Amino acid sequence: MTGGEVCSMPAEIAVFVDREGNTTKLTDRGKIVVFVRKRGKWHIAREKEFTLKQIHGMIDFRLKMEELLDFLGDCKVFVGFAISGIPYFILDKAKCSIWEWEGKPFEFLDYILQKEEESYLQKQATPKADISKNKDNMKSKDIQKPCFVEITPGNYSIFLKEIQESSTQVTTKQVLLPFIRRGKFNSIEMVCNHLPKWLEGEATLNSLMLKVSELEANKVKVMISKEQAHGS
Repeated sequence: MTGGEVCSMPAEIAVFVDREGNTTKLTDRGKIVVFVRKRGKWHIAREKEFTLKQIHGMIDFRLKMEELLDFLGDCKVFVGFAISGIPYFILDKAKCSIWEWEGKPFEFLDYILQKEEESYLQKQATPKADISKNKDNMKSKDIQKPCFVEITPGNYSIFLKEIQESSTQVTTKQVLLPFIRRGKFNSIEMVCNHLPKWLEGEATLNSLMLKVSELEANKVKVMISKEQAHGS
């Protein structure tokens, strides 16, 4: 179960459900239901049938996701059974807080709202002095930020497992994304404890190939490659 960043106090929560009303994968057929809490009870504000099945090409995919975001409107909390790849990337880029949960909405809406409100209030209550102190702490941690090592010309390696497992404020996205978007590489081999969810969408949008292989428990090797993406 994961939560992303929310910029304002949550007023609505969107949940993607199947015909039985249980959360389902965003890639399955289902319905987006937006709930709002009024006078201590949850009510359905609006709902919409939605599917990413039978999508032909990236343009259609983006149009469908734009349709989803338009329907969400100001709702910035989205819940589904499993959300990954391009859908995760697009929701994250739209600054949605993304949650994965199994079950029926009324079983978890209160909990998610509580956690989102706690996160919002904590950010609002953080004094500016603390923010600047946190920035100083981040600078000191940046010294230990993992580095890209050029094994052969254009081919890099990086070890990300430690920052995924530590409490450091440095994230895999902060480390990888600028390097990937510069595009000055043929391949990147990285060792992680899991594949970052945002990476699948980023790779697809940039026509990169991802190859994931498990090394041992909680340790995977991910190969990001340009050559394979344009081969075959």
